[in-house]
Amino acid sequence: MRDLIVLASAAEDLKLARDFYETIKPELGKFFHESLMSDLDSLAWAHGSHSVYFGCCRKLATYFPFCIYYIETEMETVVAGILDLRQQQGKTRRESNRKSK
Repeated sequence: MRDLIVLASAAEDLKLARDFYETIKPELGKFFHESLMSDLDSLAWAHGSHSVYFGCCRKLATYFPFCIYYIETEMETVVAGILDLRQQQGKTRRESNRKSK
């Protein structure tokens, strides 16, 4: 099994999104977090099977309009960002480029 490394910037993305959903409805933030954690766990066996966008593999979240950008190395999967798909495409490109450096 491969190591899964979540960069601090990706962890912050997850926290901000969880807090956002929690303000919409109590417990929705918790559901969002658990759902995305499950999606992250699935990278242990599904890594590398996703399309490449902006130089990173992109896994779509199961229940929310978010995607997980990650980079494959020889021994590990590095999560570079967890981004909202409803944002402007240019902003997503800039964020993914910044996080993959």
